[in-house]
Amino acid sequence: MFDDGMPGEDPNYGWNRASIQYRSRKFCKPCIKAEDLVLPSGLGNLHMLKLCAAMGLMMTVLYVWVTVFIVNVFIPLTGPMYAAVLGGAVVVFTLSLYVFGMRETKRDQALAERL
Repeated sequence: MFDDGMPGEDPNYGWNRASIQYRSRKFCKPCIKAEDLVLPSGLGNLHMLKLCAAMGLMMTVLYVWVTVFIVNVFIPLTGPMYAAVLGGAVVVFTLSLYVFGMRETKRDQALAERL
């Protein structure tokens, strides 16, 4: 019933096309070169550091600030301690994102050379 198509539908339209009904479409291998698969060579060191700093700040707010806020309800923290924990988290997140990002950039460049 499904193979017959919908009632009142053009027999050469939609799922009723001959290429679908008879599975007659030829396999097409796309002409993709190695250059088409290469990712951009990187953002640049300063731009990448800015993006990692912004992401590190967001991760600090999401993961650390909420946790420290809840801990502060039960164990009072001083202002400088609170700021040191948040500032340290921003620095740690920023540097780790930057190191991992640069490592991936180097891997992408090595892959591009092998292709």
